[in-house]
Amino acid sequence: MINTNIVKKWNYGNYSSNNYGSHSLAFSDNFGNDYYFSYDTLIAFRGDEGLVIHKNNWGTTTGKHLNWINTDKKIRVNSEVFQAKLDALKDKYNAIDKQ
Repeated sequence: MINTNIVKKWNYGNYSSNNYGSHSLAFSDNFGNDYYFSYDTLIAFRGDEGLVIHKNNWGTTTGKHLNWINTDKKIRVNSEVFQAKLDALKDKYNAIDKQ
């Protein structure tokens, strides 16, 4: 039997219509890390270091999604920092898989 509880998904948005809810989906992996997407773009994640949220490099809709995750713009990081923190999280779990 397949374990379907490995990944969980939810809508973090505040859309008035369910037609748009798929634009602001979040997923939690089996390690307890959360990943927030705006459409198909990863814009934030929560891992061992807490919430890592990308600066808005896109537009008003993604800006709205970022604000739904956290309104504090001071904690947002640039692309390089975001990718480095994401890579560190990925590397940690790749190392666990190799044990």
